[in-house]
Amino acid sequence: MNLREDKGWTYGAGSYFDSNDDPGPYTAVAGVRADATAGAVSEFMKEISNYKNDGITDKELSFMRNSIGQRDARSYETPGQKAGFLSRIVHYDLDKTYVDEQTEIINTISKEEINALADKTLQVDNMNIVIVGDKASNIDALNELGYEIVELNEKGEVKESSNEEIKE
Repeated sequence: MNLREDKGWTYGAGSYFDSNDDPGPYTAVAGVRADATAGAVSEFMKEISNYKNDGITDKELSFMRNSIGQRDARSYETPGQKAGFLSRIVHYDLDKTYVDEQTEIINTISKEEINALADKTLQVDNMNIVIVGDKASNIDALNELGYEIVELNEKGEVKESSNEEIKE
């Protein structure tokens, strides 16, 4: 809401935890206007830090409960979605009532439980920030944020350059 409605920098921004058999990453993502890149990074990190430190609000908890219920209602419309759903049931040996159990957890999880999870899992100081965009128009503002900047080539390998080159 901050990036989309307050700032007008993007049509959409979001974040999620992803995992399967092993713990996966926490990802926060948005496509933003080029001139808002550094500001968006700053706002993302502020929002994540605030959530970690201050916890979920009553309004956010209500929104989460409603949106997950609405999302799940549309999650099994296509044959591919149904196959994926059934695959998860088989893979994880879930009981046929697992959807009802999941709904019960969503409806009864407390703010304290969510806040403890956020505090444990949102390790702001260990996050990697990935930016794809025009270096020349963004590098000065990104340098001002104070994060270490590591430039990668098109293959995702650390680009051999000096810090002076990155600052230009």
